[in-house]
Amino acid sequence: MASDINPTAIENARLNAKKNGVKVTTYLSDLFSEIPAQQFDFIIINPPYYPKAPQNMAEEAWFCGEDFEYFEKLFSSIDPWFHEDSEVLMILSEDCEIERIRNIAVRHGFKMTKVIEKKKWGEWNYIFRLDKYFV
Repeated sequence: MASDINPTAIENARLNAKKNGVKVTTYLSDLFSEIPAQQFDFIIINPPYYPKAPQNMAEEAWFCGEDFEYFEKLFSSIDPWFHEDSEVLMILSEDCEIERIRNIAVRHGFKMTKVIEKKKWGEWNYIFRLDKYFV
């Protein structure tokens, strides 16, 4: 399953799946808003992470809002979509405000643990595992 807020990204996912002989169900969705209720074993997130208000659909891929509204929405809405054994991974760049994103995660009951770091084209990228503090 793949989802995106951008119709062009969804069409590209469909075309790439077809080209590679892979079956992928796609949803045009703002986070989980249009996805049927279920829990996932894996959730992979490539979020917009630059602090600026997006002015158009293309900018939605890069800008998370001046006050990191994307992350507020993500961490306040993701809980019902995974279970204790789910693996949730998110990629972030050294260019974003990782500590601010981490603080938003913690406020919503999540811990971010760096599991991979790799430098590509002069930029460090990190993959974080998100864990929910289950009680």
